[in-house]
Amino acid sequence: MSSPSDMSANASGVVPLCSYRLLPNSVHEFIFQESSRASVDQWVDQLVYIIDTTPKEITLSIIVDTRQSGMLPIAYMIQKLRDIYLDYGQRPAMRLAFLSENNALMVFVQLLAGVAAASDIQPLQYQQFNTSDAATEWLLSVQ
Repeated sequence: MSSPSDMSANASGVVPLCSYRLLPNSVHEFIFQESSRASVDQWVDQLVYIIDTTPKEITLSIIVDTRQSGMLPIAYMIQKLRDIYLDYGQRPAMRLAFLSENNALMVFVQLLAGVAAASDIQPLQYQQFNTSDAATEWLLSVQ
């Protein structure tokens, strides 16, 4: 499986459909370039890697930026996230900040919360924002 640094560009230099970088403040940032199942698959693959390599006592701070891609394939994304929750009984707590110019993303956030509610093992907090600064401030407010 790819390491986080491998997700910024592949061997041929092609930018992925969902780019990833670990920010200096330990926030994991995902930027979707397009709305597709393939982009969701790239996100999930990287998220699984992060979950696998993060100590369970650490809270993961994650930005999911869909301002460029627009609305993601919600049903497919929920299915993939449900699979992660079923596979990982023990996982780190997560704080997710969604960046979107579309308030309809809150539907996705509410569905995601429903997926997380099925697992009381570790909390999942989420919030929607319009700016990176506001998202980062919220993510770091309880670290």
